[in-house]
Amino acid sequence: MKYSTNIDPDKSAKAYGYELHCSKKDAQNLARAIRGMKTADAKKYLQEIIDMKRALPAIYHNGKRAHQKGIGPGSYPQKAAKHMLKTLENAENNAE
Repeated sequence: MKYSTNIDPDKSAKAYGYELHCSKKDAQNLARAIRGMKTADAKKYLQEIIDMKRALPAIYHNGKRAHQKGIGPGSYPQKAAKHMLKTLENAENNAE
């Protein structure tokens, strides 16, 4: 897969998921939420979404989303979070 930026392979790893059976809109919101996080923090964040302890703020495609306390429109996209967690673990394994 062609990426938009070239990154140092000694300090980073790549992984992507394709043809996943989850909402593209939820996956886009999840990717925006974990962008820039450390892997341990991102895994914890995704696990909290799967366990329904933390709601994901809906920045994109937020029409008809229920209001969640403290964040505004949001939801608990468990299916997309599970796929994102697998992809993140795959990237972590690729780094080794």
